[in-house]
Amino acid sequence: MKPRVLVADDEPTMLELFEETLGDTFDVRVAIDGTEAADLLEREPFELVFLDLRMPGRDGAELVRALRSAGKSLPAVVMSAHAGSERRREILGGGADRFLPKPFLPADIEALARELLAEDPSPSGGLVAEDPATREVLDTIARIAPTRATVLVQGETGTGKEVLAREIHERSGRAGGPFVRVNCAALTESLLESELFGHERGSFTGAVRTTRGLFEAAHRGTLLLDEIGEISAVMQAKLLRVLQEREVRRVGGAENIAVDVRVVATTNRDLAVEVAAGRFREDLYHRLDVLRLDVPPLRSRPGDIEPLTQSILRRKAREHELPTPRITPEAIAALRAHPWPGNVRELENALERALLLASDGMVTAGDLRLDSDRTAGRATGFVPGTKLKDAERQLIVATLLATGGNRTRAAELLGVSVRTMRNKIREYRASGHWGEDE
Repeated sequence: MKPRVLVADDEPTMLELFEETLGDTFDVRVAIDGTEAADLLEREPFELVFLDLRMPGRDGAELVRALRSAGKSLPAVVMSAHAGSERRREILGGGADRFLPKPFLPADIEALARELLAEDPSPSGGLVAEDPATREVLDTIARIAPTRATVLVQGETGTGKEVLAREIHERSGRAGGPFVRVNCAALTESLLESELFGHERGSFTGAVRTTRGLFEAAHRGTLLLDEIGEISAVMQAKLLRVLQEREVRRVGGAENIAVDVRVVATTNRDLAVEVAAGRFREDLYHRLDVLRLDVPPLRSRPGDIEPLTQSILRRKAREHELPTPRITPEAIAALRAHPWPGNVRELENALERALLLASDGMVTAGDLRLDSDRTAGRATGFVPGTKLKDAERQLIVATLLATGGNRTRAAELLGVSVRTMRNKIREYRASGHWGEDE
């Protein structure tokens, strides 16, 4: 049977485009507005949804939040020609898997559909575990997953912390329940509170209906609090209360609602250091750190490099509708020698680039272009005596240059959140140490 895809847009020509582009491969159902889309989502199972941001009835972002609140994890794409960067972050933080800017080419939607519905050929739901360090992580998961305890997953950006969180859920007694994720770093304080705890109708401007929060959506399942180290002091206090009392109160509500939720929190920070620095509540840290899983960076598990490479190449080749290439021993040696500051995400980017550059079905060391990456890294060297704040600014500028100005990618490589990157740039501009062209 063809995978069933729902497309909701108030422009008939857009619906026709999706039907013509995806109709041969997918079972495409269409809705002319948000109300019709909501009805279809209630009545029929879908494996992927494309939702216009602005349409009558209910908008695309609202529909995605409803899906996540109902515990449905199917991939969701929100489309719009009228959304700035802040609005896009809110949409992605609200549960959308992708934001697709209009206009786009038919090939764009076909590639995106194939990517989001592609099966990952690697074992353990996407986790390759050939290196002893990774096997030790899996052994730890096998021991802690069946418990009800809160788990703190710490590791560098790009190490696969969300994959491990899902593994904990799948190996637990809650596997039949919902797995709900929220990116704490992508939402403002007020939006995060509403997303986590829900809100009552009329509790704030735009609250036109009562909405369940993600704690309620994750009842009898698992709630993943991604990048927990980024939440404000106010939200830390409110989260602590929920973890202690196992009940939530919606924004604007008067009643407490009991929830049965297992919390898994991830962070790329050392929360013990954050506590010592006064940036994270000690009592919340101890609530989260009942069981801890420390994820080793890719450079510390070289035995995973080759199997990960083969797995990623197979998946990326399928996404681009290319034959899976072979990879030379020299290329494998180059991959093993690289430090991978961006971990598995950086490896994926390098291999996708190599796949598209390769000729004769063979990925060589030259196709990986890792030498240029190392050259960019040497360019960030500092003169002895450089002030720490100046060195930090130079490193951020050099990383942005190396990533073509991509702040998200630069943040990943530096091991900080996008919010931290944005705040640093704002700080440099305010002090006159950042040109408009940087």
